[in-house]
Amino acid sequence: MIALLQPVWATLLGGAGGIVARLLPEAFDYLKKRQGLEQAKLDQAHELAVMDKQIELHRLARQQRLDEIGAQADGEITRGAVEAARPVGIFLVDLLNGLVRPVVTYWFLGLYAACKTVWIAGLFGSCKATGDIAKILAAQESFLWAGQDMAVFCGILNFWFLDRVLKYKAQSR
Repeated sequence: MIALLQPVWATLLGGAGGIVARLLPEAFDYLKKRQGLEQAKLDQAHELAVMDKQIELHRLARQQRLDEIGAQADGEITRGAVEAARPVGIFLVDLLNGLVRPVVTYWFLGLYAACKTVWIAGLFGSCKATGDIAKILAAQESFLWAGQDMAVFCGILNFWFLDRVLKYKAQSR
């Protein structure tokens, strides 16, 4: 019986060996292709990461250039303001140039003060009429000195102090 099975085993082993010998190169090719695809995916991911970094670098360079242009424009505006404040040598022109801004500032400040005075006078008139001064003042307290008032006065102070700085800078050159 063993003698009869030996040719069968040999045939089966020979067939299995032939199958393995034929499929082994295909399996290696499959593994190589799979490894190649994985490597290609890694390469693509790396390329995308590099491209993202390049895009970010270009974005930063563009923003830096815009900032430089803005700084140059600010410098030109400052230079123009200093040039405009320099005397031209004609007495009447220099006098008018020196008086326009203060007169306009005092005019608007006077109008602003007059409006606030009229409003306060009207408020006290209504307080006398109703007799409830505390309630009316509490309701109108924010209008006496509001955020807009602070903005007006800060604008005036900044304007005049900046004017002094620019004049000082122009004289020191």
